[in-house]
Amino acid sequence: MRLSDFMIPEESKVTADLGRPPGTIVAEAALAAFNATARDYPRERSIAAVFGERVAAHPRARALTWWDGELDYAELEAQANRLAHHLLARLGSFAGQPVIAVYLERSPELVVALLAVLKAGAAYLPLDAQEPSERLGFMLSDAGAALVVSTRALAGRLPARHPAALLLDEEAAAIAGQAAEAPACGSEGESLAYVMYTSGSTGQPKGVCIAHRAVLRLAFADYVRVGPGDCIGQAANAAFDALTFEVWGALLNGAAVHVLRREEVLDPARFAAQLRAGRFNKLFLTTTLFNRFVQLDPSLFAGLDTLVVGGEAVDAGPVAVRPRAPRLRRHTRWRRSRLERRRSRLVARCQTPRRTCWTGRARRFRWGLPGSFTLAGTGWRLAI
Repeated sequence: MRLSDFMIPEESKVTADLGRPPGTIVAEAALAAFNATARDYPRERSIAAVFGERVAAHPRARALTWWDGELDYAELEAQANRLAHHLLARLGSFAGQPVIAVYLERSPELVVALLAVLKAGAAYLPLDAQEPSERLGFMLSDAGAALVVSTRALAGRLPARHPAALLLDEEAAAIAGQAAEAPACGSEGESLAYVMYTSGSTGQPKGVCIAHRAVLRLAFADYVRVGPGDCIGQAANAAFDALTFEVWGALLNGAAVHVLRREEVLDPARFAAQLRAGRFNKLFLTTTLFNRFVQLDPSLFAGLDTLVVGGEAVDAGPVAVRPRAPRLRRHTRWRRSRLERRRSRLVARCQTPRRTCWTGRARRFRWGLPGSFTLAGTGWRLAI
């Protein structure tokens, strides 16, 4: 073996590059780097299975906190397992994978319910407690929900014709009597994890089907680093897709979720108090809320090391925040994009796709030139 064996490229590679302008080679290398978005993650596993691994690794680590309490990973696992068994008992025999609606305010019960639905092998349909009855009725019917998890106080807001309701407060004793061990679950990477509806601002709301694989890809993406010892603030309502990052981005990485009450998010003074208290170090905010709090006091974010902002164009807030929040390692502007094909009813979300730029002659080219932009990969969703 000679040292030169490790220094000289393949003959075919040398031959292929002869006569080519150096700029072409450099440009193609840049294109390859731009499209190198593949990441290793447990794409064949279910959310419940990966969460179970976190429980086994750190059973006493803090998993869920809220205004006056907390659960460690083992306690959250036990509560979710009991509710999952109760869900299965209520469902009885069911052909196919059922969809279970979760109609709860921001609360620890919401997180437990989402996890329990997945542990039962079902998919959840998150509903915003502030939605009008007509929209709730459409989503429940369109998604074919088999059951609604809610409370007695909220159940009165459901439309007249709604699926059978499992009321957590009224059935608390029966749930507590269920087994604390995880039920058998046949879900895998391609199984449906949840159904979420678009706003319907341009017409009828569309139900978007998200697989376990897509959630895991988001949770293990490298745009934000989350791990044991971190805590993500849970500020989004149940029907907003930021909830996926807040809950699963934390629990699938061994971090904690801190639940904020709705009034704590909407009241600037109370939300400012939560930020200053330092109960969480990572947060997602809509652009509207971010701009509002920057105007109030840019130093509010000083306790965070990661802030993700998205939904609309951001004002000059980042310039004002950075000098007053030295711990912020990254400030991410995330602009949500959906591309809809009416005939096939495909909905694309630009979370973790493969991305390629094409000229009119179907040749790849560098970013910043006019052409077509194509997306592929786990970030694509099917609409129902």
